[in-house]
Amino acid sequence: VLPTLNVTTSIGTCSAAVTIPPVGAYDNCSEPVYVSASILKITALGDSLVGGLSTNGGYLNIAIKTGTYTIRYTATDACGNFSSKDRTLVIEDKTQPVAICR
Repeated sequence: VLPTLNVTTSIGTCSAAVTIPPVGAYDNCSEPVYVSASILKITALGDSLVGGLSTNGGYLNIAIKTGTYTIRYTATDACGNFSSKDRTLVIEDKTQPVAICR
């Protein structure tokens, strides 16, 4: 099981840009193995794609709002066989509110 990836929002915003860590992938019959990563919002009505990378990890240059998401890594071998592994992504707002007295 992959550990949850916790990311804090950027200061002054309610969203974050995420660097997706790479994962290992292998196949005993064909090389190379390609890995892609997708960020999904999972709901009772279905999955919606938030963003993704065609590489094994890296910086995703989009603003992702606070909430819980799924990172789905998909490994594909040279024969077109594939498998997926999920990891939880949590975007958290940890910025304290500022009280203004007038």
